[in-house]
Amino acid sequence: PTAGDMPQVFVDSIETPSLTLGGFKGLGEGAAIPTAGAITNAIDDALSAFNVKFLELPITPEKIRKLIMSAKTNP
Repeated sequence: PTAGDMPQVFVDSIETPSLTLGGFKGLGEGAAIPTAGAITNAIDDALSAFNVKFLELPITPEKIRKLIMSAKTNP
């Protein structure tokens, strides 16, 4: 498809009042929820070359090093 094939897009917003003291709402928490899982999966993917699985939180350099060293001694 080209730009000429795209339908017209209408942008709209809905404002919902907050029921909390001061009218504050949560902002930005949604992006924090999947972060640990995404980083853990990235580390697991990077360690696949060593034939190890990384599935444990919290992530520490010591845990990663221990996995790599154990993979080198147990090929």
